[in-house]
This record gives sequence, structure tokens and C-alpha cells, in this order.
Amino acid sequence: MVSLSVPTPRHLVAGALAGALLTGTLSGAGPSSAAAGESTLRSGGYAEAGADSSGFRCTATGNETSDVAAAPTGGGRVSTSFSSRPQLTGRPGDVVDVSLSSKATAAVQLGRGTLRRFDLTAKVAAGGDFTRGAQTECRVLADASVDVAGRVSVPEGFLTVRLVVTGDAQGTVSLEQALLDGFSAYASTPSRSEAISYVQPGAYDLRLSGRALLVSPETDASPTTMRGTVRAIGSFVPVGGATGKARGPGKRFVTLAKRRACDAGTLTASITGRSERAAALRKVVVSVNGKRAGALTSPAPRRTLTTTKPGAGTAATLEATAVLKNGKRRSVSRSYVPCSG
Repeated sequence: MVSLSVPTPRHLVAGALAGALLTGTLSGAGPSSAAAGESTLRSGGYAEAGADSSGFRCTATGNETSDVAAAPTGGGRVSTSFSSRPQLTGRPGDVVDVSLSSKATAAVQLGRGTLRRFDLTAKVAAGGDFTRGAQTECRVLADASVDVAGRVSVPEGFLTVRLVVTGDAQGTVSLEQALLDGFSAYASTPSRSEAISYVQPGAYDLRLSGRALLVSPETDASPTTMRGTVRAIGSFVPVGGATGKARGPGKRFVTLAKRRACDAGTLTASITGRSERAAALRKVVVSVNGKRAGALTSPAPRRTLTTTKPGAGTAATLEATAVLKNGKRRSVSRSYVPCSG
């Protein structure tokens, strides 16, 4: 993985990230203080000053220790927060007051000991007061940062990740393992993007990195504060599983399967077990990915229709339309990931 860098022009980053997300070939990343297999949640920051134009060595004082906690890889929610006000000093009268703050929040949900959902957030801000004395000659770098890292177990399935970046933040999210293909995405521009990736079973390192970087202003119009957030929300669906609950008023009359029967290559829709609702039905028409797949013309409680469409390697949306005896129609739909990557 490549190192996280100072942001490139926003329109270039936005175009590159959007293209990667659309094709599903995501790469890029950022540094983390945690080694592979470690589980840490860190909020921190630092300020430093290089030599001025004449070679005089500027100094930094007041940097504070990062706030560190164990990441909730066993499930749960953990937060860390950090703030400090370092001071950078050059020649007499050349002083820069820096303010740094960062907050990390990690929430992880497991199902049967494996990853089901995560919500990782980095909130960062770095600012400097360049008004004291003359324009500073020191080369200033202020960095507010968050790093989240944890080893999680993942079954075979599909990972959907939404990466949201606001303000001046830059960051990365990744799920990686040395011997298996994983997922990673990087952004340094305000954006909201989503991608889905097939993941093989195994133990992976889940990471989030977010930071705000402030350097010495080059002109009066240059920013003196950099702030923003990086948030990654991920949800994992086992092969053949539903991506969410069934939606639509037709669910009063028809129950759609929680997952595909991958071994048989089938999907099912069943009439409700409540006899008064089943009695209101004239028929139920079932479609898969917009194409008719069958119908139940003599509805009865718990009667089931099984369809073999589509193929195991294709995502599926199952829809059932309940046609009532009074002529009204009520539909329900549910989407499923493929049975293979």
C-alpha cells in the first residue's frame, strides 16, 4: 500500500476515487501506527517547525501524548479524544500558536463471531495563529490525526463500504490480509462514495486513517485552519444473503426468503400464514430482476413459490406483487448478493 500524502487537487482526487469506486478496483491508503494484527484506537497530533530562511532552527514545545485505547474488535463501541496547543518559536517575536484536536470513534457489530457491520469516524482539526509578531519565517507543519486498526474475522461474502469525507480532511479505509484480496479506498476531498467487494473468508486487518494537515501559509489567502471528518460505514453480507429487510406494503401478504438457497440455486416467496390475509388474495406474481419468474394463482396460507432465476454469480432482486380480490395491488421486494464472487 502507498503512503497517505498531502492532498492533491480536489478535482483530480474526486475523479480518480469516483472511477475506482465505479469499477470496484480500489487502492490507495494511509499510514497507521498499529502493526498488522494489533487492535488500537488512537487520537493524536503534533506540530513541528523547520529551520527558517536563514537556517535558524525553530523549536516546538507543548506537544501532548496521544489518547490510545483498544479497538472493539470483539464488538461494541469505543472513543478516544485529543487536544493540545503547541507553540512554535523562531527568532524573537516570531511565534506561532497551534491548536490541534482529534476524536476517534469505532463501533463494531459481530454475528456468530464474524464481522457484520462497522462504523469508524475520525474528526480532526489543525489551526495556527500567524498574527503574533511578523510573518513567521519558520516552516510550520501541524498534523491532527486518527488511526483505527483491528484484526477481525470475516466469512465468505460481500462487503459494502460507504466512505464520507468532509471539509479539509483526508483519509483511508481498508480491509486487508497479506494472502487474500481485500478492500481499500482513499480520499482527500469532500465526497460520498460507496462500493461493494467480494471477500474470501479469513482474518483481516480493518483500518481507518484520518488527518488534517496544516502547513505555513504562502499568501494572505492561504488557509490557517484545516478541519473535517472521515467516516467509513461497512456492512457484510454472507454469500446469497439479503442486503436488507423486505420493503413494501406487500409484506403483509407475502414473505420473501432471508437468503438464497445457494446449493440449489433458488429463491422463495411464501404466502403469509395468517388465513384472513391469504383469503384476501386473488394471486401473487413473482419476478426476479424485473423479469416474471412465476405466479401463485391459488393462494393459500404458507404456500410457497420457488424460482431458479438468476444464476448463482448474479445479484438478485426478488419482487412479489399481491393482487387482491378487490383489484388492489401490493408489492414487496428484497435484494440479495450473489452466491459466489
